[in-house]
Amino acid sequence: MKKSIIILCLFLSKMSFSQYSNYSVVPIENINITLAEEDNQVVGEIYKIRFSFDLIADNIQLGYGSNALARGGWYVFLKKKTAIIEDFNKWPIVGSTSGNPNNTNFINYSTTAITNGFRVTSEPIQLSSNFSPVNFDTEYEFIIVGNRGGNFWTYTSSYFSNNLQSFKFNDICTDCDSVIYGGSIDDIDGDGINNDNDRCPDEFGNVSNFGCKGNPDLVIDTEKGRVIGDSSSQNNSLQRVLDFKLRPVIFRFGGNITIRDLTIKNIGDGISLHAPHVDFYISTDSRLSNDDLHISNRTLNYGIGGPGSSSKKDVSIEGADIGNRLPYGNYYLIIMIDSDNDLRGSELSRDNNAVYIPINYTGTLPSGKASINLGDSVIKVPVNNSESNLKIYDLNNSNSALINQNISQGDNMNLYLKPSIYAIYVNDRYVKKVKI
Repeated sequence: MKKSIIILCLFLSKMSFSQYSNYSVVPIENINITLAEEDNQVVGEIYKIRFSFDLIADNIQLGYGSNALARGGWYVFLKKKTAIIEDFNKWPIVGSTSGNPNNTNFINYSTTAITNGFRVTSEPIQLSSNFSPVNFDTEYEFIIVGNRGGNFWTYTSSYFSNNLQSFKFNDICTDCDSVIYGGSIDDIDGDGINNDNDRCPDEFGNVSNFGCKGNPDLVIDTEKGRVIGDSSSQNNSLQRVLDFKLRPVIFRFGGNITIRDLTIKNIGDGISLHAPHVDFYISTDSRLSNDDLHISNRTLNYGIGGPGSSSKKDVSIEGADIGNRLPYGNYYLIIMIDSDNDLRGSELSRDNNAVYIPINYTGTLPSGKASINLGDSVIKVPVNNSESNLKIYDLNNSNSALINQNISQGDNMNLYLKPSIYAIYVNDRYVKKVKI
């Protein structure tokens, strides 16, 4: 059963209290103060404590009924012993006596049935900063009082003097160095990572980064690297391939797409202590799904350090890696860091840990040729024996095809194009780039 208990520890305006003596005869026994459990403590703050006590009497009713002993909750009034406060009305308190459970100063407690009564145990309580500086041998006085609601309290005039209690921190923690929690023996920096697994055991860090400060963020650096396909002149920067959606070709028999200097970079503010891996997939669209072909034999493992650090590797995706598992056609080569989510926390930003390169997968280079006359030069392009589709893009002005028409073996096409840089595709396979 959950109710509310308050540790009252700020000086506010004086309050008036009305006795409700009919219930004051219920004795509070076995008052106990202990340190809260290790996982409730906060490094650098005063130790949290728990109060518990027994209510011994027949027919005790707890809760919020009309005859409840303390339907307004149990309160702990507390002060330093050296503070001279003459009577109960002047004790330091915090919060409201309305019993409002939404008041953040109300702390839950639980009750457990015992012989002839109940045991009441508070949730962890932390002394207000108004009690600072707190010393290991600072002595506190406190009294526990039940609230009937409003200003009605379960005590008599003699209750105060008969039930005043005191404690020191060195009474409840004989092996503590101070009243300030400094972390567990197994986690000396208190960041939630056991010393054996903490890569930075002497500094408070992030769980997501094995206990070290900051948060790394690993990305594929698209400003680095080059993509080299099978067709002639297919050698472009990774950024250009992505910007202009160039479609390098990979031939099944003897072909490959090579990426030089594929670079992983840490753009975060923490050291990356993981060993990230990069995987490669062939997909029909620019989204990774379970149906995509994983080129598992090409996985790369990287080592990345602190903020701004990077690492680069070369990789070749062979036509034989795809084989007959996919029909010929247009696909995306997906390059992704940690596709199986091994890394934790903010190591990755999912919107920048992958790139999607459009590619064309085909069997062999077409044996036919067609000619394109550009005025100053004639370009021979490979075509099928039957009709092929020719597309020419103006790389300086548009991402859409300037020329889009069919062409056959032996054709001679005359084109008059303004000065610019053009990319030529046959059947959506990149052929070459020309400058006029």
